[in-house]
Amino acid sequence: MAQPNRVTSYEEYLREAMRRASYERLETGDWYAHIPGFQGLWASGATVEDTRNELYQALDGWLFVNGFVSHLPPPQMEGVEFDVEKRPE
Repeated sequence: MAQPNRVTSYEEYLREAMRRASYERLETGDWYAHIPGFQGLWASGATVEDTRNELYQALDGWLFVNGFVSHLPPPQMEGVEFDVEKRPE
């Protein structure tokens, strides 16, 4: 079994999560994106780039609310080990 990628910073965790994002073109021509395992987190935009930027901002806010306000651990991602103690204050 492969060793997990040890993520030691909040920014690295964000990048790993974004690597797992799934994008879909809607019938309207807009784009939709979500990250599996991050319940209720999604974004949409007119372009893939807009959608990616929106998703990144939504992810950052989602992690803040779930982690720092609700005190929930960040979702586990297969192949990633995150040291929760090193999250920003």
